[in-house]
Amino acid sequence: MIVKSAITVLMNENARESIDALVARSVPYTDFTPEVMAEVQHLLSHHGIDDPTLGDMREMAFVTIDNEDTRDLDQALFVERLVNGWRVFYALADASFYVRPGTAIWEEALRRGTSLYLPDRVIPMLPFELSEGLISLNPKVDRRALVFEIDVDDTGHVGSVEVKRARIHSKAKLSYDGVQRFLDQDDGHAWDSEPWADSLRELKAVALARIEAARDRDALEFDRFDLNLSVDPSGQKMLMVARQRNDVERYNEQISLLTNMEGARLLHEKAGPTNSIQSVFRVHLPPISERLRNLRKTLRELADAHHLDDSWTWQKSESLSEFLARLPGEPEYARLRAAIERQVRAANRSSHFSPHAGPHFALGVDHYARFTAPMREIVGIFTHKELLEGLGMERAEDNLADEALRELVIQAAHEGNTRQKTVDKESTLFAIQQELLGDLELDLQQRPMRVGTIVAIRSTRMYVLLDGLPMEVKVYTECLEEYLGEPFEASDVALSSPSFRFRLGQEVKLRTQAWDQNKRRVVLVPVSPD
Repeated sequence: MIVKSAITVLMNENARESIDALVARSVPYTDFTPEVMAEVQHLLSHHGIDDPTLGDMREMAFVTIDNEDTRDLDQALFVERLVNGWRVFYALADASFYVRPGTAIWEEALRRGTSLYLPDRVIPMLPFELSEGLISLNPKVDRRALVFEIDVDDTGHVGSVEVKRARIHSKAKLSYDGVQRFLDQDDGHAWDSEPWADSLRELKAVALARIEAARDRDALEFDRFDLNLSVDPSGQKMLMVARQRNDVERYNEQISLLTNMEGARLLHEKAGPTNSIQSVFRVHLPPISERLRNLRKTLRELADAHHLDDSWTWQKSESLSEFLARLPGEPEYARLRAAIERQVRAANRSSHFSPHAGPHFALGVDHYARFTAPMREIVGIFTHKELLEGLGMERAEDNLADEALRELVIQAAHEGNTRQKTVDKESTLFAIQQELLGDLELDLQQRPMRVGTIVAIRSTRMYVLLDGLPMEVKVYTECLEEYLGEPFEASDVALSSPSFRFRLGQEVKLRTQAWDQNKRRVVLVPVSPD
């Protein structure tokens, strides 16, 4: 996640107390009502795991793969090799069995929309007794699951798809890093004798085939970094750790995307021309033509500013994904790539939930939906419910009632996503505030340099992506003019004065100069500008 910030200070210096204040003003709920908890207790004693109509997949070597500290386990997988491809079994927590419209649990989940993740806590959409207990696909216990059984050929294309409710028994809770170490092994590994060892190897193989198929669809690929925030044991300081996703995260993502794509296709087919089920799609429309024209112009000017040849310009004969895929990946070109990817992201529209089927431009598919996080998103519960009705596995509800409910689900999903963005941004702002304002306690020449890449330029500021942390800070034109004593003019690719020029894609070293009390922002200035 990249956070664009004008480093606004949060006034409370204690990290945990600041998060408490953030929750108080941004989250209109915390605890669950007695009515909800009474229903939870009923579900715990009427769990439905012994339902005789469930398929029995307990002997299959399902495992979950997630972060080490994840406790709400939405998905488990098992992959087996076929003669000309693979069969992927992707089990999703059967949340729609437990969370049904008209119940207090449903109403509360609808109010929350999503689970919220903060640096020191989770505010769940469902009570922990469900999201980390009964519904979660925990290891070594029987659980209900909605299982997608998808055949994929050697080229990464989909054959048959079946969806069924089943009882599974996850064999292990694995982490991305642990699976990565297993797949990277040269010699023997302790997992070699485990029943799921071959499944992990086939996960890699089928995911690589799907990645190639995505490139054939002109899906967009970006370098991804995550920023993990936490609070130190004292509660005083926010900690920031940047990490690049490993290959196993990409492999797991491919199976999740595959399931969401096939689920969306089934929703679209089952709804038919009469819209007999109430689908919710995730739609990402292509960029508008004017933005693409401006993007092509900016990329050409960027190449000229750095004296690059035509291979760095986006040719009219190629798609945007083809252009990104052929850019050099060597470390010496990382800053240019970062600047280019930033321009591409800015040209794209935002995705949104919609009752109407539409394309997902970034993924290169006609339909996409969200099935794979049913304990964290109300949309996931609703899409499960509607697909099961379309497949005849649940009794269909009244269409008019479900259409009204769908609108509420979409609204709740958007509000939940907005709430998550708010807490992410404000938490990160607090972490930056602590980091940069600490510099001001040192003499000017002792303050650390912050190295980064200029990734965007506007008339009043430039955005710098800091090395080692996936976040952008702003350097303001008026601060540059005051510090360097010269007027600056901006183009799309440069911020220039008579003596200085800051180019898009250029390395820049920054130092914290001051705190602007009037505008409530940290002033960053370049060190030894060219």
